[in-house]
Amino acid sequence: MEHILGTLKNADTMIKRYPFLNKTGMIFGTIFHDIGEVLDYRFDSKANDYITTNHRRLIGHCGGAIEILKPYFSKYNISMDLQEYLFQIIGSHMGNEMASISEMCTPETICLNFADHMDALADSMQRAKDKYLQGKTNKITVANSCLYFYE
Repeated sequence: MEHILGTLKNADTMIKRYPFLNKTGMIFGTIFHDIGEVLDYRFDSKANDYITTNHRRLIGHCGGAIEILKPYFSKYNISMDLQEYLFQIIGSHMGNEMASISEMCTPETICLNFADHMDALADSMQRAKDKYLQGKTNKITVANSCLYFYE
């Protein structure tokens, strides 16, 4: 939930900065972009931990989000054009990585990709700095980059 809120704040900044963005598409895409992750893990009581499902390995959270949302779109008679537009944003927000269902082809998809990654990287950097300040490590690597914290 924190990641969604962080990504939503990033998206809100982009919407204000770039008025050509479709606000509805950005907000909807941001709120629902990771909903498919609920299908990617299941609790294993023997291991007392969450394990990765075949769904994650074979379909991923982008495709899972579409599976989850499609029945609601049908129930509320959302037009096919709007469905396809929103599915493009959600299904391709990972960029041209394996998890996306297609290439990014709308401004909202590209901006959601940046908003999402920025929040995830900032969170990783915060956790890395916390470990650094606690003296738990002297080498910090985030997103294949070695970080140096200037004090």
